[in-house]
Amino acid sequence: MNYFLIKPMNNNNKIINKPLYNITTNNIIRNKPTNINNIIRNKPLYNITKNNIIQNRPLYNITKNNMIGNRPLYNITKNNMIGNRPLYNITKNNMIGNRPLYNITKNNMIGNRPLYNITKNNMIGNRPLYNITKNNIIRNRPLYNITKNNIIGNKQMNRNRYDIINKINNQNNYNKCNIIIENIAINESEKYKIPNNIDLSDSRVKIEIIDSNIINVSNNDILSELKIRKDYLINFLKKVLISYPKLITIIIVIDLHDTSINDENIMIFSGLPNSNIIIPDLYAMINYANNLLIKDNLNNKLNQGLFIGGSSGSKNPIENERLNFCSKYRYNNNIKSYISHFCEIPENNIKSIFPNYRDFKHDYIKINDQYIYKYLISIDGNTSAWDRVPWILNSKSVLLKKNSNHKCWYYDLLIPNVHYIPFDENTDLDQIILSNENRQNIINNANKFVKDYLTEDKHILYMGHLLYHCSLKYKSQI
Repeated sequence: MNYFLIKPMNNNNKIINKPLYNITTNNIIRNKPTNINNIIRNKPLYNITKNNIIQNRPLYNITKNNMIGNRPLYNITKNNMIGNRPLYNITKNNMIGNRPLYNITKNNMIGNRPLYNITKNNMIGNRPLYNITKNNIIRNRPLYNITKNNIIGNKQMNRNRYDIINKINNQNNYNKCNIIIENIAINESEKYKIPNNIDLSDSRVKIEIIDSNIINVSNNDILSELKIRKDYLINFLKKVLISYPKLITIIIVIDLHDTSINDENIMIFSGLPNSNIIIPDLYAMINYANNLLIKDNLNNKLNQGLFIGGSSGSKNPIENERLNFCSKYRYNNNIKSYISHFCEIPENNIKSIFPNYRDFKHDYIKINDQYIYKYLISIDGNTSAWDRVPWILNSKSVLLKKNSNHKCWYYDLLIPNVHYIPFDENTDLDQIILSNENRQNIINNANKFVKDYLTEDKHILYMGHLLYHCSLKYKSQI
């Protein structure tokens, strides 16, 4: 046995005839004796009995690096304290009393939150202590000292429990996002009016829904190029009506063009924040043609920006934002700017304003080839960029988005310099690109935004809430 053969622990606080177990060569509690002065890192270790007890309580889980779990054990005073906190009731299950001992720091914190009121139901105050994710997060706050192997201290968390905790965390985030989506839909539904005297023209459809069944779709005179959009719309609405739990009865008018400049309380895919009601855009309705499934596995990217797109937008070349941007940056070494195809404006008109327009003409670049650039640029065309913004947000590149008054339904949730970097005509883009600032937080936030709000089920949910709350307005107006 390893005994201290010195005076009993009284005035000099020594231990006699009691084995001091589990002390390593580095003065650690393991299987070797401590030194004769009974010191761990220049601090007296008091009151250790032959059964490895601190004042009648077992002292478990001391590792070879002088740790409790993977936390330093230091500053043990003669009053049995860790720092300024009493060390008591540590059980073999790494508990304080009947409460789990997780990640107690020298300031009595979990992450950066005070450790108080942890009950037998594993609560912090009235909030549950669960939600431990693979990124070591408790409700967006780091839970330190959980390793990649799911270790708390030196004990492995049961795999099933870990999965359950992770599932609960995801469920809480899912519920939070759903509430936000419903609130946006409720606000948008306030614009609804029964479309009694709306001109359907050649781009609008009038749809009558009774008890969540599409009864009638009016206007067979829509433009031939818009008929495919009509099919996408009807298929999407059927998904919405099948999945939404409440019955919907309503009459709506939807414009199939990119946007509508008229302020008429009709439903549009995107546009200005006026009395028109914004619904998910066509790319959202077809799940972005699976573009969000294209993985960006590139970590080493060119420290440059890229814009490429068609010449949609203003029919006047002088006012066309995309043409002006490409002309401005056509010889810039930090920003690649291209028009992939000329549309809606005759080339002769473009040439008259931009004689060197062929210098920024370029064949279309596939999405996975655009991923090589650290900064990907989005500039509105006829309206908001329906698919470019989502797949850039889903990548490992940073979205540089030109300021615009046009919006999709989720734009109010996008936060500048959190999910993307905004710019306008006066912004020094070269400075942004050459700053060498770490943009990983923006990329992570953008990726999470896509998962939270831009999946097919979230677009369906938004449309369901929107139709339902509009239907309440419909019933109050008939």
